[in-house]
Order: sequence, then structure tokens, then C-alpha cells
Amino acid sequence: MRSPLVTAACSFASPDGSNIGAARRRSRPDRRTNLKRRRVAALLLVTMAGVLPLPAAPPPLSGDHRLLLSFVEDGALVSKAWFEAGAAAARDDGGDDFAMYVMIAFRYGRDVEAGVKTGALHRERDAGFDLYGSTLAESFSKTGASDVTLYGKYRVMRSPFDLAVGAAVDVPVSGDDTGLTSGAVRGRGFAALRGRLSGGGAIVGHAGLENSGDARFGDGAGGRTAAIAGVGLLQPISRIWTLTGEIDYQGPVLDGTEAATRVAAGLDWRPTENIAARGGLAAGLTDGAPKISGVLSCAFYF
Repeated sequence: MRSPLVTAACSFASPDGSNIGAARRRSRPDRRTNLKRRRVAALLLVTMAGVLPLPAAPPPLSGDHRLLLSFVEDGALVSKAWFEAGAAAARDDGGDDFAMYVMIAFRYGRDVEAGVKTGALHRERDAGFDLYGSTLAESFSKTGASDVTLYGKYRVMRSPFDLAVGAAVDVPVSGDDTGLTSGAVRGRGFAALRGRLSGGGAIVGHAGLENSGDARFGDGAGGRTAAIAGVGLLQPISRIWTLTGEIDYQGPVLDGTEAATRVAAGLDWRPTENIAARGGLAAGLTDGAPKISGVLSCAFYF
């Protein structure tokens, strides 16, 4: 039997004698409250995805995107008009070339494109090297007009492959004895194809024949007919940058000359909707092509 003192001490230690030694009971979380929180979080994520800008995919390439070496030989057409001014340089074992040019192209109706390319050329050559099928007796350094190129093509098939047939002619302007031209009229006919790729890029190829009259420079090499061909890739890497790569072949069109094969890579930059800056480098794979060449230009188009 407890004494009144012990009973009072126990009552002071625990108001409820039945809870002596028992841990405090925790309440369980409300499942409905957690579900509501998850729904609110999901709604916030969906709202943020709709508000934040997503990375923009490169737009499909138009006919205003062209290769550097084979601008004309393309199955696609310019949108309306193309105005380009540029500079090109080439270095070979026998000397150097530096040219400035202007190129203008127009689209007529739905399936016709025509244009002209003209400019000025500065050429230096060492004695003993071949030029237009003749061996140079002495070195020279000359500046004058380069050959004028006129071309036209007609698109016979559209989407998903653009197929065009065309022709071009190079007309000499400078004197036959300047070394800036062979003095012969050269013409070529070609068929060109462009196919669109799933990633927004395009593959471009062409094949044809080129013929030259007899050269009037030096010993007067005879003209020939030779094959021409090329293939290239246009691949957008952002909305304003496009990577270009191509390989181009031109057979010998004069006696005593060799085939010219070049491989080129470049970039196309479009800072605004109607302006394009293009540039690239090319390397010669055969003796008939310059060892290294480059081009840099700016174009306005619409």
C-alpha cells in the first residue's frame, strides 16, 4: 500500500498515469494534401515550358544558299535576285592570281534563272611554267579584265528533288597576249540536282561537258571537249550559319593542260534576312588546279 507522499510524487511526474514511458504519437501526413501539391508543381512546370523560349531549329535552305565553287550548277533557283561582290586569290608553284568580281543573278517566272559574272584579275607568272598549254618564255605581272561569264538554266523538276539543265559561256575580254585569258570562247552544258536532307541541309551535284576553242595565247593550244562534275553539301549549324563542303572536277579543255580537281570547305553567315557573307578555302588535288585558293564575298538578295 503506497503512502500518500509516493502517490503525490507520481502524480506530479505524470498527470496521466497511463502515459508514463509512452512516446508522443505523430500524426500521419494527409495523402490528399500531397496529391494537391504534386498537381500544383506539375502545372507550374507546364506553364514554364510554355513561357520559356525553346531552341529554334534551323530553317530549310532555299535556293539562295549556294556552294562556293559551283554557284551556277545547282538544281535550285534564287528567290528573285542575287547581287554579290567578292575577292578570290589562288597560289600555285608558278605564280599567284588575285581577282575581284561582281555576280548578278535573276529569276524569271517560276523555273528560269540567268546571270552574269565579271571582274578584274591580277596575275603573276614565272618563266618556265605552263599557262593555257604554252610554256612561258619569261615572267610577267599583268592586271586587266577577267573573262565574262553568262549563264542560264531551266528547272525541269521541283520538290523533293530540284533538277535543272543549263548552259554557260565564258567570253574573253582582255587581249590574247596578256596572259589573263586564253583568248578562246568556252562553253559548257550541265544537268544539276539538289536534294533536301531531313536535318534541313541539302546535297547538290552536277555533271556535264565543257568545250573550248583554240587558245590564242602563246603557242595556241588546240581546244578540246572534257567532262565536268561536282558534288557538295550545305548543312545549317544554326539559324544564321551554314557549313559548305564540295569537290569539283574539270577535265582538260586545251591540249597540253591537265584536269583540275579541287576540294573546298566554307561558311555562310546571314546576319540579316537579305545579307549573306560567304567565304572558304579550296585545295588542289591535281596538277591542273591551284595548290590553294580562297574566296570571300558579300551578297544582297531578295
